[in-house]
Amino acid sequence: MLVAIIAAALADHRLVLMTTIASQNLEDAVKLRRIELLYSKLPASIGSAAFGVVLVCLVLTRISTFDSLMIWGAYALSTLALRGVLWYVFSNRIVHADEAGRWETLFAVGALLSGFGWGILSGPMFPAAHPEIGNLFLLGALIISFSTAVLSGISNWAFFAMAIPTLLPSIWRLATGSVDNQFFSVVMGAVGVVMVVIVQRSMRKTLLDNVHHRLESELLLAEQQAIFQSATLGIAVVQDTRIIKANPRLAELFGRPASALLDLNLASCFANADELDLMLKESDAAFRRAQSFHGAYRLKRGDGTQFWAEFSGRRMDGDGPPRNVWLIGEAPLRLSPAARPSAYD
Repeated sequence: MLVAIIAAALADHRLVLMTTIASQNLEDAVKLRRIELLYSKLPASIGSAAFGVVLVCLVLTRISTFDSLMIWGAYALSTLALRGVLWYVFSNRIVHADEAGRWETLFAVGALLSGFGWGILSGPMFPAAHPEIGNLFLLGALIISFSTAVLSGISNWAFFAMAIPTLLPSIWRLATGSVDNQFFSVVMGAVGVVMVVIVQRSMRKTLLDNVHHRLESELLLAEQQAIFQSATLGIAVVQDTRIIKANPRLAELFGRPASALLDLNLASCFANADELDLMLKESDAAFRRAQSFHGAYRLKRGDGTQFWAEFSGRRMDGDGPPRNVWLIGEAPLRLSPAARPSAYD
């Protein structure tokens, strides 16, 4: 089993090296994925904001001067257009991890400009002579902040850049008594602001955890695939005596194309059916005891030539039909059946 021991040691060394590199790159990958997720939701944010601008213009048409409404509408739509251009540039650019902070800052600036536009509705353009519409604008500011927590909450900078200028004028209106039922309004406003912050913090934590776990899984899968492809031993995943996955080294051992090994029955690989039956019987007994199995058997290549190979296998955990993973290496010396090892760990 010297070949198996050496190959396992080399695989462990490669795994340690790749894990070290992966851990160094994981945080950069998380930062980049976070920015990608932030920008992926920008079209939805722009669309909902544009709809809100139209509604506000319809509401203010009869109670506000045409000039002030035109100025506000032009400003609001201009900021949305600017953010749309920013999204377009980001979507058509290959962004590296060291640029993530810059793109987050640009996103936050766009959010800040939009926040100023919404904040004006509770500030200079607040319809004090129409309290029912004024209350609607205050409620709208809270709704906008909630949507910001959902769509942009993964970035603290973007969230607060949008929420602060949107909410501050509303808080000032409530605190100075510019609305009816001041005490109730202040309490409800305070509760609303606290809930917005709680939602943002919860959303951010959930999204970051999901991003981190997903990237860890992707990196682990990439490491396993790299080891699988570069292993010095042949590796086969077998289900019901059929090979369902094989690495390039196994194809070299059998002298067959890698594609030809998929769905190949083990009977086509063994020199005789008796040794295959014996291997299946002994290995199944070991697997049922949750043990690994080792043995040496005569195999045959695609051209019919035979060779001795060492087997080391273990049953894979999981639901569904049982699968076994085998490490197969060519034996350094021809072994006689009497010398064939068959041991359990």
